[in-house]
Amino acid sequence: MRYHIEDIEDQLVSTLLHQPGLSVGVTVRTHVGEVVRQLFTEPAYMQGLVKRLPFVFVEYAGRTTMGYDSDSTYTQGIHTLRFRFFVGAQTLRSTKEGSRNAYSMLRSIYDAVHGKLPFHTGTTPGTDDLSGILITVSEFNPLSPFMPAGAQDEVLLWNGGVPAICVYATEYSIRLLA
Repeated sequence: MRYHIEDIEDQLVSTLLHQPGLSVGVTVRTHVGEVVRQLFTEPAYMQGLVKRLPFVFVEYAGRTTMGYDSDSTYTQGIHTLRFRFFVGAQTLRSTKEGSRNAYSMLRSIYDAVHGKLPFHTGTTPGTDDLSGILITVSEFNPLSPFMPAGAQDEVLLWNGGVPAICVYATEYSIRLLA
């Protein structure tokens, strides 16, 4: 393959860590399974989540293959990689305020990721690139910038409880030469 998923994921995290729209105290890191179905039905899971708020967790959400070349080697194809961002916010006052805190973080993700390319050999860091460690994989070739994944690319997972917790998920995808 002409890409390493972990390099792209690291750049997404690095970019969000330096995004001015995310307030101080927001945890930004790779998702390691904190947002699970039991979270919203079992109090022990919910208490664990409260300790991590506010957060943005980045998760590699899989890929689709757009096909391969028709020559006899079948070595060149196009992959569409999806990355999911879990956004969690809290307020002690109302579910509306928790939602609005999450909206702000969703905007920040959009501003930081939408239309951006991974920072790689052959590019100069700028406003059109993610930040972080330079990707040096041989023949790394993004065919598109990050864009919302389409269909339902932003979804409310939970809004409620005491304290009021709001969790959204949003997805972005990028097309790469495989």
